This record gives sequence, structure tokens and C-alpha cells, in this order.
Amino acid sequence: MSIRQFAEARDSEFILFGRNPEFSSLCQLRRACEQQAPVCCLVHSILSPNAVANYLGLLCQAEYYDRIIVTSAAARTAFLSMCDQTIELAAERGLIGTDKVWERPEVVTIPLGVDDALLEPVDKGQSRRVLNIPSEANVVLYLGRLSEDYKADLEVIFRSIQQISASGTDVMLVIAGNQTDNGYVSRLESLARELRIREQTRFVNNFAPYMKRLLYSASDIFVSPADNIQESYGISIVEAMATGLPIVASNWSGYRDLVHDGVNGFLIDTWVDPAVFKQASMLAA
Repeated sequence: MSIRQFAEARDSEFILFGRNPEFSSLCQLRRACEQQAPVCCLVHSILSPNAVANYLGLLCQAEYYDRIIVTSAAARTAFLSMCDQTIELAAERGLIGTDKVWERPEVVTIPLGVDDALLEPVDKGQSRRVLNIPSEANVVLYLGRLSEDYKADLEVIFRSIQQISASGTDVMLVIAGNQTDNGYVSRLESLARELRIREQTRFVNNFAPYMKRLLYSASDIFVSPADNIQESYGISIVEAMATGLPIVASNWSGYRDLVHDGVNGFLIDTWVDPAVFKQASMLAA
């Protein structure tokens, strides 16, 4: 933060950071604000390269009225675990005494929500015509970041679609999202050709926001096999639920807060049994 920005922040009623500053920097800024304005920060990942220094700074400078807001039980567990590990490591290195009791900020869980107005359904037939999807196909949708390292390995979906297609079921797979890894998308396209399901696969990369409602409206089932350490919630799961789609999701982290197996969707291990898709198809019928 520049000197000018800091000076302006001191007179603000509310301060919000959109990036990932260190917790200790936020504590220092909070103390410097003459009006004791609330200081808020949106942190995408609980784990960072400088995690030990970050959490130790927070534990040293946190006040009794500070709060850490997380979006799921999984995120709460991860945050408290990071605090405990930081304290343990600091004690091992002799940075703190082993007899000291370190108070952790109170953790509050507040789930994220979605704007229903942005997801208002469109006629399924019309949506499919726009997306060039056969009108009679059973459409399976994945919507999220297209990155093997930072989101999900989608190979399992392709192999499941191959088996479903081989059984004679008319199925179409739609892969939609932000293309952050060009090499990965190319590998997925090659895999689709290798499995002979390229004609049953649609890639919708870097789509405009207005197309999201078309994608959900055109689909019958939503699937997300995410198993990345950052996946502590799952906003796409909530969006799909808001549009009434049956959910097939990995039994992973924050997804467990959202999907109750056999009630409002199916939770599966990392590798999917294609029969699960068929069960979800019954819900969509």
C-alpha cells in the first residue's frame, strides 16, 4: 500500500482488500486507523508460500474482537490446523515458549451465495440450439477452471462418458470454463479423440457471463470431480443447485458441506463409477 493510499484508508469507515495481503499487515493497518474502521480481506487460499510467518504474525497481533470468516467447515478446520502447526513449529525452533497459551481468533462460518437473477433459466431447447447440442442427448456439464493442477483432473469424466456412450446411451459432455492451461485443454481434446467421444464432447472456453445461464439450462446433470487443496467450498455446485440440476461431486473438502449423498446429489471418490451418472439421470427425468 502506498503512502497516499494509507492516508486515505485512515479516514475511511470501511476498508476492503481484494487481494491477499499478510494478516500481520492487516493488523498493523487496523491499529493505525484513527476511527478503528473494520479491515476486511478476501483470501482465496488459506495456504501460502509464507504461511508460517503469516499465521505467526496473526497470532501475535490479533485482538479479542477480530474474526476470521470462512465459507465451510473444511475451511475452518484447515485454518485452525494451520494455526496449530504454526505454533508447534515456532515452539520447536525456540521462537516461543512451550508454556505459552496462544489465543486464536474466533472463526465464523458464513457460506457463499449466488444471484438467482443471473441464473434465471432459459428454455432448454433454445439453449441447446445456441450451444449446438443435440436436443435429445443426456447432457453432462462440468463448469469451472480448466486446470489439472489448480482445479480438477477431468480424465475420469471422459472415461465415464466413453463407457456410458458404449452402452448405447445418447450422452453429451460439455466442458465449460476459464482456460488457464492451454496445454491441458489440448490434452483433453486428444483424450476425447482417443476414446472416440470427440463428437459427444463440447468445449466452451472463456465464455461470456451471459452464457452461464444457457449452459446450466441446456444440461441434465452437473458434475465436478475437483480434488484440489484450494477447493474449500464450490460456488459452481451452488449455482447448479440453484438451477435445479442433479449433482455428482467428489467427496472432497467443502463439497461435503453442500452435497448430502443420496439426498440432493451424489458424493463419489476421486474416480467415478459411470453407474453414478445413470442414477443422476433418473433424478433429471
